[in-house]
Amino acid sequence: MNAILKIRPDLMVEIDQLAVKTHRSESDIINEALESYLAHAPKQTVSEAIAKIKSTRHKSTLEGVDLREAIAEGRD
Repeated sequence: MNAILKIRPDLMVEIDQLAVKTHRSESDIINEALESYLAHAPKQTVSEAIAKIKSTRHKSTLEGVDLREAIAEGRD
């Protein structure tokens, strides 16, 4: 399966340099990095992952109202 990923330019420079030094393809290096990350990442349910993402987002609040949520829901 092929996928299109957007990789930050600063990371791509490092990946390119590593590929040249190790005589490997960028795809091999990225796949190995992802495999390592997934092997060591804490296992969690989808709802746990969503809750973690939501808790780390910057919130703009006013008197207990989450402005981003209000805008997304179309509240005045």
